[in-house]
Amino acid sequence: MLTPVQVDWLTLLLGPIVLISLGLAVFSRRSASNSDAPIPGWGKAAQVVGIVAAMLLLLIQIIGRG
Repeated sequence: MLTPVQVDWLTLLLGPIVLISLGLAVFSRRSASNSDAPIPGWGKAAQVVGIVAAMLLLLIQIIGRG
């Protein structure tokens, strides 16, 4: 079982990764919609990284509080 200290450190590590990657995904989608171009690959990758990190963060929080 994870100790509260590990949960807090992982939250501090994964939180900014989630925010930055999802912010980049929104930026890429907006820039693609303005120019009628497809969403770039780096935007899709940033979205996947953000969602996976968010799910991992939620899972760690659930396990750590239990």
